[in-house]
Amino acid sequence: MNEKCDVVLDKMKAMMDYSTQWFKLDRRIFPCKDHRLSAVYSRDKEYLFDMNDSDFFTTTVRGQIVDFILRRKRYSLNNYDDFAFGIDRLKTMQVYCAAYPLHDGDLKTPGSPRYLLYKEWASLRKCLKYQPLDAVKDYFGVKVGLYFAWLGFYTHYLIPASILGLLCFLYGVFTLYTNELSEEICSGANITMCPLCDQRCDYYSLSATCNYSRLTYLFDNNATVFFAIVMSFWTAIYLEMWKRYSATIGHHWDVGDFDVHEEHPREEYLARLKKIKRKNRNPVTLVSEPKVPFWQMKLPYTMFSLSTVLFLISMAVAAVVGVVVYRIATSYFFAKAARHNAEFYSYSFIIVNSSAAVINLIFIFFFNWVSYLAIQNKLAKKFFFLICCLICQVNEKKWQKIC
Repeated sequence: MNEKCDVVLDKMKAMMDYSTQWFKLDRRIFPCKDHRLSAVYSRDKEYLFDMNDSDFFTTTVRGQIVDFILRRKRYSLNNYDDFAFGIDRLKTMQVYCAAYPLHDGDLKTPGSPRYLLYKEWASLRKCLKYQPLDAVKDYFGVKVGLYFAWLGFYTHYLIPASILGLLCFLYGVFTLYTNELSEEICSGANITMCPLCDQRCDYYSLSATCNYSRLTYLFDNNATVFFAIVMSFWTAIYLEMWKRYSATIGHHWDVGDFDVHEEHPREEYLARLKKIKRKNRNPVTLVSEPKVPFWQMKLPYTMFSLSTVLFLISMAVAAVVGVVVYRIATSYFFAKAARHNAEFYSYSFIIVNSSAAVINLIFIFFFNWVSYLAIQNKLAKKFFFLICCLICQVNEKKWQKIC
């Protein structure tokens, strides 16, 4: 019995492999890479590493090494200026406009990793193919590789959910004129409804909301209840499967364990701690570290973080309140305008809800843009300068040293 089950499973697996053969990568272009053990590089233990390997340091690692050196290299002979180092300070002083790693090869240079990824991964003709995650990780780094791994996995799991959602929508289309509730609303020409507001709102016929009730039924019918139940199970299954998939990728790329020695402190922060004499022993790394002063450093940064979070929360609340006020105002306007036009009143619900959704979308894009600028430190420096001026009363000369 077990042998028969194994034969059936093997046949099913072979059929699945054959049906998905077109979507798989061409292993002649992207050959499979064997799992390699890795560790944090140390000059004291070079005998543990294969230094003769031509790919010992990948292109991404080499770029990170250069970036690490540029962020800490001094450019001034003045030893009293503790902040005279780093490419970021030179960009702030407009000595350099920008600093970024160059691509490996050109888009028209066959054989380069950039050309290979451009033709076999970034091309629209390859959008249905599986992603060459190993090649993406080797070229862009582990963080970018993990992001595209998650994006591909999420898109893959959205396929059955989208098919089910399409079937639920088609169910609403085919049963649109057989829905009892919508038909009662559309045939209720002799039923008069009460005004929606106390002043300047007139009575209206129930059939005036016929189009709105039918449009609502397309997205809110009996099948959507089943769809909601399935999506609740889909969410739990997706999270658990992503945990397994991410653990597999982490093991394959050997990035599952985090080493405290790989995360280096920010160089500007170390420069500010250079003159602090009080030391404390870190319980994690067991290394003696400077004790950060509370009134001079902890309190300003804490107030800056707290004020920034409260400001962003207040902006989000203001956006929600603004949309609610907009819906109330436009509903009142359309109710007033539709006093003598019942058909126009039927479309007012659609116009109000659609325009409110567009405004919500604009707010989402705006907040994403603000968060992107904050990550790029374009807004953070300005906010931090204002907070420091209010709390610490630092002058312009000290602020330039902080930057």
